[in-house]
Amino acid sequence: MLRWTPALIAVAALATPLQAQDSVECTQNTYTEAQKQKIAEILPRFTGDVAAEEAANIELGDSAGGVVDICAQEHGWTAEEKELAAVFEFSRLREVAFRQHGPMPAQDIAKLDAALAKGDRTALWQAMENQVLVGYTGEPSPTEQQDITILGAVLIGLGYAFQNDKNEQFGMLMGFMALQRYGKREFAALQ
Repeated sequence: MLRWTPALIAVAALATPLQAQDSVECTQNTYTEAQKQKIAEILPRFTGDVAAEEAANIELGDSAGGVVDICAQEHGWTAEEKELAAVFEFSRLREVAFRQHGPMPAQDIAKLDAALAKGDRTALWQAMENQVLVGYTGEPSPTEQQDITILGAVLIGLGYAFQNDKNEQFGMLMGFMALQRYGKREFAALQ
């Protein structure tokens, strides 16, 4: 059994902030109250109207980019770490916007969350990452057919097969989630 001596307590107290500093989560703790208020005003504009969302995307990107810049400067992040943190934070904010204001009904979001919480979803998340990275990097996925089969099986399991509007909504939400996973994992791999 570990005994918490004063020396161990001091080391633990020092280690915790350092781990948080070298994490993409730094961004979440860096927003000022004014920035939080601005984001709260931007998020309701993500309702599924593509034209209206263009300006909101730029404003949200500027807000997220500002805190990423602060974290990068404070913690000496490389350009690659900074880019991955930006991918993570922007996708995190877009997920929040989608869940709170997007076109997907709350019961459908709950159904997806419940399904994602069951079993080993490693193959699903890899397939989703592959697909969103195609859009992000422009490079084709060598496993596209396999990825589509995996994603289709999930939609069938949820009872939404061949419902294009539902498929698109699930794809958007899972895409935001997958980009966060990707950004966080790849950022951590550089540490």
